[in-house]
Amino acid sequence: MTFFTKQEQRFLLFLSVTFIIGLAIKFVRKNMAVPDEEWAVQRQQILADLQQKALQINREDSAVVQTPAYERITKESLTRTININAASLEELQILPRIGPATAQKIIAFREKNGPFSRIEDIQKVKNIGPKTFEKIKDLITVD
Repeated sequence: MTFFTKQEQRFLLFLSVTFIIGLAIKFVRKNMAVPDEEWAVQRQQILADLQQKALQINREDSAVVQTPAYERITKESLTRTININAASLEELQILPRIGPATAQKIIAFREKNGPFSRIEDIQKVKNIGPKTFEKIKDLITVD
């Protein structure tokens, strides 16, 4: 003889399981591993070491960094025009919007096709379009 119906037994089982799960969650949260002070000290030491190494690397990098050609512009280079038929890689990089890759393309184009006959011909080089040409047209010559 049972005191509870099948439905009541299921409900009591559900309540019991839910209660036990709740107790387990409470126990785990209470006893969850809290970082101890030793770990906090080690963590601070590791962070300090990493920051020191980062500063050291930055100092080493800044000592080695070379100034790009476009930053070494002198008053003379701004007042004189650059002959694109004879300019070196570094001289071409002085021009606005001309980096190492584009300067190399200008030299390669010049070697393959011969000297430029007009300054407008520089637009035939890949990466030199109308906008770039407008910025450099007063700074270049084909003499």
